[in-house]
Amino acid sequence: MSIGFSQKLDYNLGDEFIAEGYDVVSYLKATPKKGNAETVYMYKDVKLKFSSQINLKRFKANLETYFPQYGGWCLRYEVKR
Repeated sequence: MSIGFSQKLDYNLGDEFIAEGYDVVSYLKATPKKGNAETVYMYKDVKLKFSSQINLKRFKANLETYFPQYGGWCLRYEVKR
């Protein structure tokens, strides 16, 4: 018999988008850019915005690489939580 549980992650959804609408691909390139309404994508039941179609394609090709860890909260916040 196996016992397990699941915990729903509390996502940081400022302005209804993870990362407050910033392009998560641009964050990893150290040049954070605000995403735009033309490049919205839904992943893990949250909405993401991207600054370009190219970054949206990069995200789709490497979902787990670019998807924010800790629900989009910074690690310092998670330690205090």
